[in-house]
Amino acid sequence: MTGFFDIAAYLSRFKTLDIGGGKIKRAAIQKIKDIAGVSIEEKEIEIKNAVVFLSISPVEKNEIFYKKKEITAILETEGFFVKDIK
Repeated sequence: MTGFFDIAAYLSRFKTLDIGGGKIKRAAIQKIKDIAGVSIEEKEIEIKNAVVFLSISPVEKNEIFYKKKEITAILETEGFFVKDIK
């Protein structure tokens, strides 16, 4: 029968989904460290609706905000869409 839907092929694309945001969190942490020179832990970052929220000191946030456009641009080139960093 040739009219069947190949469920295995369809479901295989969901294997790479990052439901918890772990990949983008790790990528954001690494790029923030590389570009802004600020080391943050995974528990200090939260991502909701493509916005990165940081729970760090205001001094560290300022350093990141100065380089925000560069950080988001590099993350986008790596396949991670980030609207903003707050």
